[in-house]
Amino acid sequence: MQSNKLHKISWGILAIEAGAIFLSVLLGFAVSEWRQESRNDDICRQALENFRTELADNQREIEARLPYHTGVLEGLRTVVQSGEVPRSFAEMSEQSGFNGPSVAFLQQTALRTADVTGALALLDYQTTKTVTAVYELQRLLQLTQEAIANAALNPMMFAPDNLSATMVSLMTYFEIVVEYENALMLAYPDVLAHLDAQLGTATGQARNAADTSAVGSP
Repeated sequence: MQSNKLHKISWGILAIEAGAIFLSVLLGFAVSEWRQESRNDDICRQALENFRTELADNQREIEARLPYHTGVLEGLRTVVQSGEVPRSFAEMSEQSGFNGPSVAFLQQTALRTADVTGALALLDYQTTKTVTAVYELQRLLQLTQEAIANAALNPMMFAPDNLSATMVSLMTYFEIVVEYENALMLAYPDVLAHLDAQLGTATGQARNAADTSAVGSP
């Protein structure tokens, strides 16, 4: 009888211990999952913060150069449409207002960081699509800028006999640049508003006010 009692008690204790172990394992998994989710949330928020800061800086960079690029484009069109080829590159520059390409230096560190840290895979599809579309536009603009930089290394570009072709090439270059820059100036407000919504309205409103002030300053 005593043996049977001990047998029953031991099985009961084992059942309690097994239940405790099972619950502790479940709790461990839950804590690990919570920590991972918290870590992922931190990674995503940091990525959104980085995108917001970097794209706002790039917007100001484009806004500072667009008026000059637009003015040179109109100047080159006027010179080309006049039908009179300037006698020198300096004269062409004076007539068109050309004073170099004035390239926009656009940052892309936030995108690279988000890719390396895995943040891009954690963000929702719409956010990833909206952000990467703007960075792709920036990349195409930078490729165009690199093309004119490479062409400027060719001394034949400045030869008087080639001025007609040079003007047409420069006009085509500025047409593409202005098109990309205008597209970016339309895209930036949308992507920044989307990021503000992801980060929180109050934070977004404060940053919009700061961005407006920075853009409007000389």
